[in-house]
Amino acid sequence: MGGTLDFGVVTNGYSASKTLTISNTGNTNLNVTSISYPPNGFVGNFSGFIAPGSSEQVTVIFSPAIATNYSGVVTVNSDATSGANTLLLTAFGANTTLLLTIITNGAGTVTPNEAKLFKLGAKVSLKAVADIGYVFADWTGSTNSTNNPLNFVMDKSYIVQANFITNPFLPFVGTYNGLFTASNGVTEEEAGMLKGLTLTSQGAYSGSLLINGSTKSFSGSFDTALQASKSISLGRQEGSVELEMALTSNDPAPQVTGTVSGSGWVATNLVADRAANPQISAAYTMLITPDTNDPSSPSGNGYALITGSAAKAKTPATAKITGALADGTTFSQSVSVSLDSYVPIYANLYSSKGLLLGWMNLSKRNGMARRPSDWPGLTVIANRITPLPTSNDEGG
Repeated sequence: MGGTLDFGVVTNGYSASKTLTISNTGNTNLNVTSISYPPNGFVGNFSGFIAPGSSEQVTVIFSPAIATNYSGVVTVNSDATSGANTLLLTAFGANTTLLLTIITNGAGTVTPNEAKLFKLGAKVSLKAVADIGYVFADWTGSTNSTNNPLNFVMDKSYIVQANFITNPFLPFVGTYNGLFTASNGVTEEEAGMLKGLTLTSQGAYSGSLLINGSTKSFSGSFDTALQASKSISLGRQEGSVELEMALTSNDPAPQVTGTVSGSGWVATNLVADRAANPQISAAYTMLITPDTNDPSSPSGNGYALITGSAAKAKTPATAKITGALADGTTFSQSVSVSLDSYVPIYANLYSSKGLLLGWMNLSKRNGMARRPSDWPGLTVIANRITPLPTSNDEGG
């Protein structure tokens, strides 16, 4: 015999069904005369012959009349001389008044927070509130969910446990800025900037994705494993990109790392630094040399001026980069500075047909440093930076 005859708890006046499978593993016909169940509450019979190698499926219906334990043994009566002919059955009848039991694990409370009786079909909403220094993780027990509040209908008696854990987001609270490029080369459609991604102490985030001349705002929440994913629509014709993020501990400050992928491309080098309040000790000039590998690029040198603004109560220190290419194309960007003085540059050029893209480090030491090591083409000499070329027009 086979099947799982575990009906669980069924409310009086209602029914539940399971399937019992009777198989003939012998080499002659199996003659089944009847099926025996625990007393009361069960319907599902079969009698007749089952050919060798065949089986018969019997629908067993459980309809409790009172609140009690109906569990027991099911017996298939036949002329079989070997093999098992019994199967355990589990079933409980429940009153129309159902019990909700709330348990908390960790530092937090649930509303309502005590055992309570409900009528069958009643709608229940449970709200978990974590204590200071903790966050809600999930619900376990009769239901498993990360939704908060948790909404469900009382179709049985429930035991629900709210789990709270030490807040993992506190070390990561802040605002992040960074860049990404596709692994198969850089084009304006396959590279961009994660700008102003702000993370709260409860794991909620909001920010913007700059890509192909567009700015797309998005928001969501990191899970307690410090992971988040988001599908961001770029428009009816452009489709969407998939953003996967992770909060990563690093020195001297945490980062957001991950991947960005679109149709036919993927960038696995997303790195975003957390904004801090370092003061930029001087103004910088940046010389943008022509891309000798692309004849369509403007000849001659471009330039930029980089200046800093002091931090305010709710605004970190920022670097403002303003300049022009040799053909007169202008660009301007303001972005916050990381603790170790790194600044990402992203400027969309020529109506989304060109791109200025790269990392700078503004510090008291002579010149600027490259970051990170997987950004080939970002060349820095003293106070000069050569932009990373794209497949179109001006590169960066």
